[in-house]
This record gives sequence, C-alpha cells and structure tokens, in this order.
Amino acid sequence: MAILLTEVKLTPTLRDKRWDKMAQNPPFACHHPRGKTLTKPQNRTPSKKFRKSDPGAQALHDDEEHLSPIAAEETPGTSFEGVEQVAVCQTTNYYHIENVGNAIFGDNHSTVNQTFTDTLLKRLPDSRETNDPAHLIFDIAKTVTEISEAPIMQHIQHNVDAVERRIASTATQLLSLKERLGEWPDDVEHNSDIELFGSILSAELKHIYQLQSDPASTEATVDEDKKSQIAEIFNRVNDARMRFELGTSIRLYSMVYAIGEKLKRSLKDQLKVSDAADYKYAGEDMETLYRVPCTHGTRVRILEMIKAWANHGKQSIFWLFGPAGSGKSTIAYTIARRFELTSDLNDTITLGGNFFCSRQVKEARHESQIIRTIAYHLALKCKPFADALDRSGKFEAVHQGVRAQIQGLLIGPWKESRSASEGTLPSRCDYLFVVDAADELVNDGGSKFLRELLAVLDKHELLPGLKFLVTSRSDPKLVEYVESFERKELYRLQDVEKDEVQADIKLYLQERFPHFAGCREMETLLAFAGGLFICAATIDRYLEPASGRFTESEQRDIIRRLSDGDATGTGSLDTLYSAILSEALRGYTGKILGTRIEALYTFLCVAEPTTTTFQHSRGFSGFSSRQLGWGLEPVMARPLKLTHTHTHTTTVDELLSVYSISAAVLSSLHAVLYTDAQHHILSYHKSFSDFMFDPTRCPAAFWRDPALLHRQLTESCFRVMNTKPSGLRFNIANIPTSFRFDRNDDAFKEEVKANIPAVLDYSCRSWSHHLTLASEATVDDPLRKVLSDFLQLHHNHAILANQLTQVASFALYFSASPAALSTPHLYISALTTWQRDGEPFSHWRKHFNGVPRFTTKGEEGSYPLVKIPVGHRVYAIALACGDTQIIIGLEDGSVRVWNLMTGEAGQVLRCHSRKVRSVASSSDGARIVSGSDDCSMCVWNAETGGIEYKCAHTDTVYSVALSTDGTRIASASGHLVHVWDGKTGKVVMQLDGHKDYVRSVTFSRDGTTMASGAWDGSVRTWDAVTGEAQRVLMGPLVAFSVTFSADGSQVAAGFHNLVLVWNTATGEECWRKELPGHNSVNSVSFSADGTHVVAGFSGGRVWAWNLSTDEELKVLQGHTGPVHAVAFLSDGKHIVSGSEDGSVYVWDMVTAHQEQGTARWEGYTNRVYSVSFSSDGTHIASGLGYNSICLWDAATGKQERVLEDHPGTVRSVAFSNDGTRIVSGSRDHSILVWDVADDTLIVSGSADKSARVWDALTGAELRHLKGHTSAVRSVAISSDGARVASGSDDYSICVWDAATGEEQRVLKGHTGRVGSVAFSEDGTRIVSGSPDGSIHIWDATTGEGRKVLTGHNTGGSNVAISNAGSQVASGSDGYSVRVWDVATGKEQTVLKGHTSWVNSVAFSYDGTQIVSGGNDDSIRVWALHPPYTSEVTEGEGGREAPTGWLLSPSNPNHYLMHVPPDAHLPQSPCTLVITRRRPSSSVDLSNAALGDQWQNCYTPFP
Repeated sequence: MAILLTEVKLTPTLRDKRWDKMAQNPPFACHHPRGKTLTKPQNRTPSKKFRKSDPGAQALHDDEEHLSPIAAEETPGTSFEGVEQVAVCQTTNYYHIENVGNAIFGDNHSTVNQTFTDTLLKRLPDSRETNDPAHLIFDIAKTVTEISEAPIMQHIQHNVDAVERRIASTATQLLSLKERLGEWPDDVEHNSDIELFGSILSAELKHIYQLQSDPASTEATVDEDKKSQIAEIFNRVNDARMRFELGTSIRLYSMVYAIGEKLKRSLKDQLKVSDAADYKYAGEDMETLYRVPCTHGTRVRILEMIKAWANHGKQSIFWLFGPAGSGKSTIAYTIARRFELTSDLNDTITLGGNFFCSRQVKEARHESQIIRTIAYHLALKCKPFADALDRSGKFEAVHQGVRAQIQGLLIGPWKESRSASEGTLPSRCDYLFVVDAADELVNDGGSKFLRELLAVLDKHELLPGLKFLVTSRSDPKLVEYVESFERKELYRLQDVEKDEVQADIKLYLQERFPHFAGCREMETLLAFAGGLFICAATIDRYLEPASGRFTESEQRDIIRRLSDGDATGTGSLDTLYSAILSEALRGYTGKILGTRIEALYTFLCVAEPTTTTFQHSRGFSGFSSRQLGWGLEPVMARPLKLTHTHTHTTTVDELLSVYSISAAVLSSLHAVLYTDAQHHILSYHKSFSDFMFDPTRCPAAFWRDPALLHRQLTESCFRVMNTKPSGLRFNIANIPTSFRFDRNDDAFKEEVKANIPAVLDYSCRSWSHHLTLASEATVDDPLRKVLSDFLQLHHNHAILANQLTQVASFALYFSASPAALSTPHLYISALTTWQRDGEPFSHWRKHFNGVPRFTTKGEEGSYPLVKIPVGHRVYAIALACGDTQIIIGLEDGSVRVWNLMTGEAGQVLRCHSRKVRSVASSSDGARIVSGSDDCSMCVWNAETGGIEYKCAHTDTVYSVALSTDGTRIASASGHLVHVWDGKTGKVVMQLDGHKDYVRSVTFSRDGTTMASGAWDGSVRTWDAVTGEAQRVLMGPLVAFSVTFSADGSQVAAGFHNLVLVWNTATGEECWRKELPGHNSVNSVSFSADGTHVVAGFSGGRVWAWNLSTDEELKVLQGHTGPVHAVAFLSDGKHIVSGSEDGSVYVWDMVTAHQEQGTARWEGYTNRVYSVSFSSDGTHIASGLGYNSICLWDAATGKQERVLEDHPGTVRSVAFSNDGTRIVSGSRDHSILVWDVADDTLIVSGSADKSARVWDALTGAELRHLKGHTSAVRSVAISSDGARVASGSDDYSICVWDAATGEEQRVLKGHTGRVGSVAFSEDGTRIVSGSPDGSIHIWDATTGEGRKVLTGHNTGGSNVAISNAGSQVASGSDGYSVRVWDVATGKEQTVLKGHTSWVNSVAFSYDGTQIVSGGNDDSIRVWALHPPYTSEVTEGEGGREAPTGWLLSPSNPNHYLMHVPPDAHLPQSPCTLVITRRRPSSSVDLSNAALGDQWQNCYTPFP
C-alpha cells in the first residue's frame, strides 16, 4: 500500500467541532477502525514519514518544525476511516494525514492521481436517458463536483494536479450557469446563443463518451493522455460557456436598455414634458434661448452660498429673488451646470431636474408644465423613482393644478422609491431642482407655483433628498406669505445684494470694455447699470466693443448721453432702451417710421415667436400658392397696412416688403432682439417688452396701442385662414378614416406638419389670443366682415353677435366632448348631435349630407353643453376667475375646483369632516369660503389651497357669502347670521331675528345690504354695515335660497314649489311663479342684467324664466337627482347646475329652446298593451291604456296619427298584409277595423268570451266560434285566411276552420291561461305563450307539440313568430324580451331595457327587427343585427354606464359616432324608444359616410 502525505485545510465547522478541542487539550486520541487509537504525545518530534518526491509532502517538509506525530493509544476517540497516522500543526490549524487507505477508491488504485479521471469516466450518466446535451453536460458537471467534494478528496487536495482542478472549476461554473438559467429553454431555435452553445456541448459529449467506451478506461491505470483529453474537452466547454454568457449578457443588456428607453418614452408621453424649458435645450442647431453662465470671477459669494446650501443646508427651498435684470437667470444657469456637468467629489447632491421659464416659449410659460417636466428629468437620473412613477404615479394630474401634480407625480413616487430602495441607494443620491424666472410664467403663475410648492411641503415632513432652487422677481405679498410659516427651515430667502451685484458688474464691464478701465467712462457705465446685469449686457450689445461698430470716441459720446438720463430704478433701462430705439430709427419719418415701429410691436405682440425667413414653394405662381412656404409675413401684413382694401389680399411683392422691413428692424435692434436657430425673433429680456407696452415709460413717438395691434393681428389671422386655396379646407390633414382617434393615427402629426404651413398653423392657434387682447371693433370695422365671411354668418351687427354666441357654445360643446378625440367627429358626431337648428348651423349642415341622421324627441329634449362628472353628490357651487373655474362643495366633505370650460379637475381642498353645504368665492378669485354640516366654516387661499382660518359654529353652517370687496364674510347657522372680519376671522356681529334655522344668506353686489332666508318662511334684509334689520318679506314655509339681482334692486327667494321676487327698496312682491306638484326650490339665481331668473328643484329639473314677459324660457332636464345649486354665468347666456347625481352641467340658455329635430312625444300617457309592425316595416301601431291607437314612424319614432273611438283600453292591434287597415280589440268587448288611408270606421263587434269572424268591408258577422270554457285571450288568423287560432283562460288553444266555423282540434299543454297565439307565415306552426312561463310551438296541421321553450322566470304570455318561421320572440312580466331558435328551441338572446311587464311583441316583416310594448309606457324597437354596439364602462355600483361611443359590430376598435349619454340614445341592440317619460334619441347610419369614406360626408358648394 502506497503512503501519501498531503495537506488539508479543514472547514471551520469541522475544525471547530473536532480538531480544535483535540489540539487545545493534548494528548488526545481518536479511534481507528482497526482498534488502534491515535494520540498526540507531549514531545514535538517532527515526523519524517513522507516522500519528498510528492509535492504535497515537500510542502509539509518545508514546515515540518510545526508538526508533531500522533502515536497510537487505546483511548476512545473520533473515527477516521483509512487513517493510520496524523500529524498536527497547532499553530496553523493545518492537519496532515498519512497512510491513506483504500476504503474510498478501492484496492485497484495505487494512487489518488489515477482515481479522479477513472472515477469520472465510470460515473458518467447514461446518455440514453436524454437527448438534451445541456441536461447531460450539467449532470456530468454535477458528477465532477461530487467527486471533487468527497470527504477523502478534501483531505488530499494537495495531490490533485492543475488539470483536475481545471476540470473541477469548469464543472462548478457550469452548475452555476444552470442555477442562474433555471430550466433550460425548450425552444432554442430562435436564440442563436443557446443554439450555438447546445451544438458545442453535443460535439464534446461525443468525445467524452468515446473515452468512456475505450477499453483502456477499465484498466487499473489511466494514462495521462486520456486525462488531458478530458481536460481539453472541458476547456472547450468552458470557452463555449463564456461565449454563451457574454452573448446572453449583451442580449439582456440590450433588452434592459430597450425597456428603459420604452419607459422613458412612455413617461415622456404621459407627462407631456416641456423640452424647451431645459437649460441645455438648444433646438436643432444647438442655439435657441440666449443663456450663458456667470462671467468668471463674478457672483462668487452668492454662488458659494447656493452650493453650500445645496450640499449641506437644511432648508428644502432656496428662493432667490431680485429685480428684473439682476442676473438671477445667469446664476440659475451656472448652478444647473455646476451640479450636472462639473460637479466634484465633495458634492452630496446632483441636478435632478430643471425648468427655465420663458414667456417667449410656449412650452415654458405655464406653471402647470413645471412639475411634470422636472419629474421626468428625475426619472432619467433615478431609476427607483422612474419605476415608482411608472408604477403608481397619478398621470391624470398633468391636467390638474400644481398641487395635484406635486402630490401625484413627485411626492408620492419619491417616497415610494425611497422606501423600496432603502439601504441600497448610493451615498450621493440627493437631487436639486432648479426653477428659474418664475415671474416669466403667464397669469402670475410664478407666485402660484411657489405658493403651492411651499404649502404642500409645509404639510409634509421635509422630503429627504429633494431641494428646490427657485428664482424670480421680488413679490412682497409672497414674502409675507412665506414669513408666516412656522417651520423656518422650510425655505431660504435671499435677496440679491446690490453691492455685490455692483462689484460683479464692474468685473463684467471691465472685461468687455478694457479700454475704459480706470476711466471716468467706466464709472459712468457702472453707475448707469444701476445694479442691473441686463442693463450692462444691453450696453455691451449696443456698443459692440469687439465689432468696431462704434469708434472709441463715439462710444464715449453715447455713454455721456446715457448718463444724462434717469439712472434710478428702471430709469436707466428706460434711458438705454430709448437711446437704442432712437439710434435704430434715426432718419425715418412718416409712413416708413410707422411701419418699422409696427413691425417691432408685431414681434412683441405675437402669441409665440415669429420668423423672418420664408421659402419659395417651387412650381407655383401667385401669392395664394406661394404663401404655403412663408413664415408669418402674411399675418404681419395687415398691421403694417400692406393689404389691398378691395380684395383683402397681399401680393408677393408686399410680402417681400414685409420680410425686408422685419429684417431691417431686427438688424437695427440687435441690442434687444436676437434670432434663435429656427430664426424666431426673441427679446433678450422681458424688461424690453415691459418698456414698450408702458405708455408712461416708452417715448410717445415710439409707443403704439397693443390692443389695436392685437385687433389687426386678429383680422390677419382670419384672412390667412380664409384665403383659398392655401387657407383652411376640409380634411386638410388627409385623415384617412373616421374610425380611430387622432392619437392612434401614426401619420396624423406628419400630415398636419406637411399640410399646414407655419402661417396657417399660427393663425388657427392664435386668433383667439389676439381677439381676447384686442380693442373693441367698431360697427364698420373690417374685422366684423372678416369674421362673418369666415364663419358664414350674417353681417348684421345684432344677428352676428347672437350667431357668434351660438358658435362659441358649439365650440365649447365639441371641445369638452369625447368626440374631440377624433377630428372627423367634429362633423360626424358634434355637428350631427348639436341640438340647434338655426343659423349658422342649418347653413353648415347643407354641406354635410353624408353625416348620420340624428333625432331627439321627448317632453324635455335638451341636454347640456358640458357635463362634469364629479363623482360625489354636489350641494353647492360658486363661480370664480371670470367664470373659468367652478368651486364645488361635495358630500364627502371636500371642496373641489374644476375648469369650467374643459371639465379638467383642479385642486381638492380637504378640511371638513361632513358634507359641504355652501361655497363662495371672492371677486378676485383669491379666496374660497365653505360651510359644512360639521358646524364649521373654512376660509381658504385659492392659490395655495391652504386654510387661512377656520371658524367654529354651534350648528350646521347652511350658507356662506363673501362681500364683493372681501372685507366681510357671512354665515348662516342655527337661528343666527354671523358676520366675520374677512381678514382676521373674528366675529363682527350677529344678526338675530329669524325664528327658525337660517338656510341662506347673501350680500348685495355693492356690499351695503344682506339678505337671509329661514325655515320660518321669512326673508329678511339687513344693513351690512350696522346689522340693522330693514325689511321682513314673508313667503310660505321654508325659504331655501335667497339672492340679489346684480344692481341690488331685487331679491329673489325659493320656497316649496314657489319662486318669489321682491323690490328690495319697497318690499313689494313684483314677480311670482308657482309650480304645483313640484318639490322645493333649492337654489335661485339672477342673470347679470337682472332680466332672467333660474331655479333648481329637488325633482332634478332646472327652470328659467324671463321676468319681464313671464315667459318660461326653458325647463332643463338631465339631472337624475335633486339640484342644489344653480348660477348664471356673467354673460347671461349660460347656466351652471349641480346635483346630488354627482354631476355639474353647463347649459346654453340663449339657444336652448331651438333644439334641432326635437319634438314632444304625443299620443299617450299610459301603458302599451299591444304593438304591431306594418308589412313594409315603416310603421308601428300601438294599442294604449287610454282608449286609442297611435301610428308611429318606425325609423324616427315620429307620431303620425292617433285613432280614437274605443271607449275602453285597446288590448290588441294588427296590420293587414297590405298595410292599409288596422284591426284593434278592446276591453270594451269590441273589435274595430280602421282604414289607415282615410281614418274611416269600418265595422265593430263583440268579443265577450268568444271568437267571431267579421267581413272587413261590410262589417257583417261571418262566423261565431264557440268551444272555449273560459274567456278568449288571443286570436290569430293564418296568412291564407283559412284557419283561426284562439287562446283561452281554459289553458287551451282551439284551431278553427275560418270558412265553416268548425273546431278542427284543441291543443293542450299549458298549465296556465293562454295569453297569446300566432301563426307562422306558411301556416304550418302555431306559437302560444302563457303566464306559466312556457312557450309552445305546435304543428298547426296535426296539433302535435314540437317544442317547449322555457327561460322566462314568470309569464312569457305574449309571443310572435318571424315570417320565415325560424325565430320566436316572447315578452314577459320579467321585463325582458327573449328571442328563440325554432329549429333547436334554444334561446338566442335576451333583450333588456323595459322597466316593467312586456305586454306585446311583434316581428317586422323581414324579421330583422322586433317591436315591444310594456307597462312602463314605452315602445321599443330592437335590431336583431344592430348597426352598432354601445361602448360601456363600469359606472356607480358596478352598473354599466354608456360612454356615448357607438362601435362597429364587426370591429370594436372602429368608432362610428359619439352621442352624448344625456341625449338618451337607447343602448344597442335597442335602436328606438318611444316614451314620454324622458327624452329619447335615435340614430340612422344607413346613409352615413364613415370610415375610409368619411370625406364624402362633405359636399362643397360651387
């Protein structure tokens, strides 16, 4: 037996449990399996029992002084199989084993070197068990690892050579790969990496198994060559593994990168990011807005202060403010660059996002664009935030206010990302946001943004990791607001120090004018700049020292002249701008001077930057064609008075003149104006436009009235749009189909860009901007004619004004509708469903004969312009911000702000714990007041949404009101009216006089008078200053609502079904409107001119009256719950109403009574007992519960005739085959036959418990059919007239010979009375229905039952069979109509819509439609193959709610038409409802041009 001495490093577990104890307590013993005990003697004589030829032994020899031999003793110990002697090194914890036995490898192997290879080949898995090379190689790798990790191999590791270690290492790597892969992919055909790896494994496996099959492998000795071959195989496998892992990693990286890019695009699309607001934005040619960093050596202190705050400061916000031109933007630009591009290792923060505001850039001028843009920037920098934003961001907030965006797009996702990645983020993961020039935002958006940001952060714990640097002009009110915060660590205010600015300006000027350094001129320039960097920069651009434009002497002269002007405040800028203008316009007089000045003002007045360049379109001649390639020169032509007055057109030469003038003005004013990469004209600083628009600052010779310019620009816009053929035209964007939304049309944007040139695009988007700012046009102003021509309106002033109002209402109707998602539906849906039929709509519709036919009928056939689904019961509304916003008080205790024009949600104000009863808004929209059932009144800051103060009451606050000047607030609670100081929230006085709860309180507009209404039925007026009672106006019961007219001369109140109006001065009643049978009047409101009054009722209706004529203007019905609030908009032409149904409606009052195609249902007020189709399907006859028959147009539901002669209920009606006669049966025991042509009575007869046959011409009784033992419920006659069937209460059907009157057979099977019988068209079948819930189909010849149809839970007592005999329809008291297949007896469909018993059903002659009538007073027409399906969504309580979109039955992604849900179009497959209970609409798509034919809906006039 060979003796091997090798070195083994024991695992900590083995060492701790076995060897440490023995080493620490010598002598120790361990038991040998042959009965010997291994012990360690006390001496440390080195062991000499090893072969120096063995590498492992040589290693041992080198450290032999540390070894001690173990001698055999009989002491019990731990068993080690095959170990005869052990040497222990106590100092290194290495153990040496000698005389390794053969217990593991067997007696055939003389060395362990031979054992590894031989054992591997012997233990190779059976290759026949699998055809998968990957699984096989992984099994081999597992075998190698098991051999390598065997206990004995752990002891003899030093004797394993490098080849075997390489094999074992490769095996370990393969097993690691398997663990990472999981299951090996089954489908490898589409993955080249896996496929290649698998092919290499297959080839190498063959080599391994060839070695196994070699006879030499069974011999005792395995040669080194075979081991080397195995090693080479494993080397090649390992190389293949590495290539596979590399390819997979690259593929995975590409996939992750693609997913990341897709997420970026998705976030960008959802957030509607403003690219141009990024400080790095440079447009196509790397140059757009003029932004530069601070000159080296300037602004050092303030920059260091900001950097220190960003890295180490505790405050969340640093607000840097100062006067215009003080260099704030340059500082912000420098800081943004510093923390993104040039940050150093000491920084603890990096730039997370930025937004550089600019009024000159459309994408950077609104506060609503800031948060969504910086949130996107942060998502690009911070992946956890990007994931959180994608996962839980509230993207609907992009259409809401700043506060909602901060909460939903920034704070929420940020907190989630921090929580999810806690402990995994790098140390440098704080982010800085830079928002520059907030004062550049329109409509005071900068102050609003900062207020919202401060208010939101004040309510939350400081957001760890986020800081905001905001720059703007100084705002004293905002400073005062900020100073009111208790948490001073929230913000940092830093006014730009003037001394520091002066020093920095001096450095700047010395660099730009080195020849004046140390001279008097430098001191003059420094004094003139007045601490304004913009002034210094403008001087630099004006004098252009580097260009040599002015000699040094000329520069000195200009500086001297500048120093003579005012150099205080804005005076230095005014002097400088005046000098620049004088220099630029020197030498021009008269018309030439005026033209250049107006060109300058046009640059400044346009809604967005103009361009001075144009491209000539090739292949065209004349202005109208070549205009396609121009910039905005055609728009500028009118202000520059270059249009022909008789044709209102502009020639090419004149446009060239415009271009030349524009270029000349721009060149001469280079110190204040510049062009970007797209040749847009921009001003360096807003201070220049401020100067030009202010008549007190701008010299009179250079000043022009901007309002006049805007009026001229408005006219120019309309002229451009109306120019043929280059102006607007039908389908200008070549939209291919009406079936999809614009956003789903991949080519839509490109087509718009290709077909709408810049001048037309600008005119379409900007005319309203200019019109809003324009001066009022005179009667003879050309603008009036341009407007009337463009809109095809009447030229008369009064008519034009009215028509413009209607057009505005239509524009609002379309823009707030889902139809606006698809441009073709402006015509197909909006114009079609628009209710007005007067001009200009009747004229417009003449162009659109190919749109669907839409008809609305009913007692209340109106529906609102805009519907705002609030989601909670509405108890109060108030208008704000010029009627553009509506404040809503809700049942859930919240106060919500919505954009009234678009229906977009804004702020949500939460403080109340119970429903909000009343809301009010200050005249400037700055404050909101609310009163609640929680006995409190809250006063809110409308800009920030923060609570200014909260006033407690002892009872419900039913009503609140604000005086016009905002100095007083009134609240109604208990029996008192409380008056509060509007600023401090302290009680000023309490008005006591009512004997019951006060329900309503209001101020007169002039603030001198108050009025209150109470449960005691009284309305009291008070002196608002002294609180003295003035008058008591009595009405019946509760005064729910009171209001003053605008001039305060009248006060109105709503009571139970009564509205009263009094003269405020005399107390005399001047108008009364009683509405018997109606509920309480919850709200009343005057129009602005005091001529109309509107009232909201608990029954859900809104009434409006003309006070002078007592005319009822309109009953507006659409709400399905009590109306608690109504208000006139200031234009007096629109009404807003809020209801418990959770919605707010906007109604058009001027044209509400001119509904297109709307008529009242007439002819019945009761149940429908029987219905029948005429044979041609064009008419429906109905038998009614009030003794008459109505004849209806089957397509539109229009009532055509009423037949009245029955003294009793009409139970049954039927048409003759030729459609000329109607037969009716009544509860008066009579049968009448009517001639439909001349309405002449033909014949009558009794129907008492028998069936009779009558001659329809003579009226003579032909046969008396007797046989039933009870009342006859229904009769039918076969189409050939040969047989009669009758159904009776005796549960039977009798079949009679019509000629002889003989009973042919009796059909029995029902277990209840037979309520209905019918013959098939061919006379072979009889169908019967019974309240027993069954429908029987009988063989009319043999009387045998063929089918029994069951499905109605209760009574399917009325039936009809189609003429083809293939289908049966049945109606029941289960409120449904069911359609059955006669051949199979299976139910085909269930038609739901009736709300009570279905009394009658009938098929149309062609079998495509079914008509039904029921106890719900309605007639319904159903299409068995409907032309459309109704798109529905989940509504309140999980019920289906229609969206209004009609979809193609063959393709649900094809949008056919949109009909407002409030138009009450029945849900498919019902196509028509005739009822007077509510309005109903119908749509005819049969002749409509839709889809890829939609362009054919329009017919241009010659």
